Amino acid sequence: MKNTSEDKFEITGNSITVTSKSGNIYDISLDSCTCKGFGFHRTCRHFQQALDLGLIERLKYQPKHIDLSLSENAHRMRKDAIRIYLSKHGLNPQESVIDYIESKMNISTTPQQVLDMANGM
Repeated sequence: MKNTSEDKFEITGNSITVTSKSGNIYDISLDSCTCKGFGFHRTCRHFQQALDLGLIERLKYQPKHIDLSLSENAHRMRKDAIRIYLSKHGLNPQESVIDYIESKMNISTTPQQVLDMANGM
């Protein structure tokens, strides 16, 4: 986090979050700031300070979001985890069942839901 005057800047993902000296929080992208001043004038002190600090330039080279759900390795690891989990619970499902369960899983899927899906097939 860098300070200029009393503004605090932090690169967060693909934007810069600035907490202004007034306490308001704005997001700065490569070509804009969410403050009202930028909306009226197409520039503002937050954006200019981010430019002066070189933060806009650094933002250009921030890694983009990576979606691991598209990775074949991630699919294979999830399927292996499902297979191991189900075998520990006395189930030995066919590969088509494991494929089905893996395709339906998301970040909020519980272990009980995995068992329910396996038993329901």
